[in-house]
Amino acid sequence: MEPDNIINQRGFYDSRVELLFDMISKINTRKGVAAILDTVMEACKTIMNAQAGSLMLVSQNGEELVISVPIGPMKSEITGQRIPVGSGISGWVARNREPVIVNDVSADPRFEGEIRSEGFITRNLICVPMINNDGRLIGVIQAVNKVNGEEFSENELPLLMMLANQAAICIEREYWYRKAMDRERMDEQVKMARVIQTGFFPDVKPGIENIDIAGTSIPATYVGGDYYDYIKLSDNKWGIAIADVTGKGVPAAMLMSNLRAQMRSLSGQNECVRDVVNAVNSSLLNETGEDTYITLFYGCLEDREFTYTNAGHNPPLVYDIKTDSFQELTDGGPLLGFIDNPGYKEGRISLKPDKVMVLYTDGITEAENIDQDQFGELRLKKIIRNHHSESADEIMNKIILEVNQFRGKAAQSDDETLVILKVGGNE
Repeated sequence: MEPDNIINQRGFYDSRVELLFDMISKINTRKGVAAILDTVMEACKTIMNAQAGSLMLVSQNGEELVISVPIGPMKSEITGQRIPVGSGISGWVARNREPVIVNDVSADPRFEGEIRSEGFITRNLICVPMINNDGRLIGVIQAVNKVNGEEFSENELPLLMMLANQAAICIEREYWYRKAMDRERMDEQVKMARVIQTGFFPDVKPGIENIDIAGTSIPATYVGGDYYDYIKLSDNKWGIAIADVTGKGVPAAMLMSNLRAQMRSLSGQNECVRDVVNAVNSSLLNETGEDTYITLFYGCLEDREFTYTNAGHNPPLVYDIKTDSFQELTDGGPLLGFIDNPGYKEGRISLKPDKVMVLYTDGITEAENIDQDQFGELRLKKIIRNHHSESADEIMNKIILEVNQFRGKAAQSDDETLVILKVGGNE
């Protein structure tokens, strides 16, 4: 080869290297996968001096190449076409993770005319794998039909490989950036949901004469499906509610918020406790699926007389300090949203002085340690018995402390909710 030709070829090669670095700079400044891919293929066509080309991404199952960004006369016809990994030249490149140049596709047995388009004939092509920093295959890039009838050369492979690798890194970087942004947005939404849900719980204790009351709800995740409430019905009449929605997280929290709205609305419209629970049950029938249920305990406290209905909830415990005995509040009926017109019953108990009533959800008694032993009702009763002389807040905090100590290193698997009523005064 004449020296002048060598110099000319080297100069032409150097100019394309310069162009490549310029294109890579543009790729690195693009935001969004679509913009990155478009810039990559613009660079591919220019640097390879090709008539057409395509960028194919590996499908989610890793078994196909999806033509994501084609360029050239058949762009609209082939977008979205799928090529099995291992099929055709591009499939061979994906499977073997090796670049290839074919300057006469008709003589190559791997060529299967994988890009189907009427009126377009593939003469030659160069195809390289796109591999990210972790060595994972992202896809392939191929340039088709060198213009002016020329052939692709070996010295062009490093250029296209450099472009492909940089594209793979940028795509992966953008993917993780977007994923992090989505996670951040989700975290913010969940935190906001937590703030909103916390506002659902009562922040002021009801001023009931001779009744010391305390309540808390600790979700297993940011938001939970447990519910408790104090509902003022008149100056000396209060509704006390506790409930547990199946599951945890945002779906359970949404159903819980609906239950709260129903309870607050219907308790003011119905004098009878069981009528409130029946009405809530009817309103929730179409909102709970076969694998979704709600347990509810609702009672009305007036002049130390407590009338209640238990809809499938853990029976609250009433400890009589004088007799050192427990009573469980079980009268009621089935879960909410389970059957229509279940005919809920009412129970009644006099909350005389020196009694402690503990309402709780199963997150308390079913809390498990690393050996999968459950905290259980016996431990709960022991705490009530040993700390009955303390305030409602102190009893509640002691129960939470003991549950946490029992659980140890095991994760909290369910929401934990408590309402404590301690009766003082004289007979």
